[in-house]
Amino acid sequence: MTADGGAPTRLPAPQTVEAYLAGAVPVAVPVPGTPAALLVIDGAAEQIAIEVAWDGEAVPDLVEYEYLHARVVTRDGIAWARLEISGRAHLLDGYPLLSAIVDDIQHVGTSFGTAVRAVLARYRDMLAASEKLTSEREIGLYGELLVFERLLGIAGVDPVAAWRGSAGEEHDFGLIDGDLEVKTTTTEAPAHWISGLRQLVPSTQRPLWLISIQLTGAGAEEGATLGDVVRRVRAQARAGDVLEGKLSESGWRDAQAAHYVRRLRLRVPFAIYAVDDAFPALTPSRLAATGLPAERFPRVTYQIDLTGLPSPTVAQLPPVLAALLEGDMKP
Repeated sequence: MTADGGAPTRLPAPQTVEAYLAGAVPVAVPVPGTPAALLVIDGAAEQIAIEVAWDGEAVPDLVEYEYLHARVVTRDGIAWARLEISGRAHLLDGYPLLSAIVDDIQHVGTSFGTAVRAVLARYRDMLAASEKLTSEREIGLYGELLVFERLLGIAGVDPVAAWRGSAGEEHDFGLIDGDLEVKTTTTEAPAHWISGLRQLVPSTQRPLWLISIQLTGAGAEEGATLGDVVRRVRAQARAGDVLEGKLSESGWRDAQAAHYVRRLRLRVPFAIYAVDDAFPALTPSRLAATGLPAERFPRVTYQIDLTGLPSPTVAQLPPVLAALLEGDMKP
């Protein structure tokens, strides 16, 4: 970026971008450098985006940002990782953010996902107004912190190290017994949303387990807000900057705490499922087995209903997961 914070000279000047936005036809401007990159300007759709030759890694989950979206798109038979800004009022303000991401990728050599996360961290103050968690993210973080709190009581487990927060494509927790993907819902049935074809793909040589948590509304005497759970975890973990960093990466802001007023409790005891060949998941390999190429489906979101699906008993689980299932979970 230039000294005054504007876009570098190899990208169009903001005035040029503004002129393109006034047009009715989308424009894709090549950005000199390696890997290949495009600046895509679409005034009719009220979007500007940066697209970089896709490196095959999962793009960051940006659901907590109201005006930012990351996905993989196909253009002329080539897959591109895309970060877009939507909404006329935010386009020019967000342009330096896109420029900084391209710089990190082409000049520093970072991956698309790493560059997006790093630049968003640098621009956090500018984006604070839109960082209140969505309802889905609030519930998701609530569930992860309940699991974190349970792990605090299991000998030999460091929940702070195990919790991956929003670390890109990785699963929510990494334990000696495998990886954990936490799914939380407020519906009566254990129906959970899955984001992408790779979310339920086990890491190499590591088993993957899904924890299903069902919450319901509660009164003041028996329930807890997200802020209550954050305070409990902080008090018990005493982990300092590492925990605070992961809370921040997950979208938690103390200044927004008063906005999370829902009091929740467990509807039923939570369940653990082995994500194996019998588990009902959509993955690239299963899609390929049908003859459909996964790259044709760059953005897939689906819901699975686990009602009636057999799950292991405590006796069938590895020790840490058995202790996790048996522990005394708070609301």
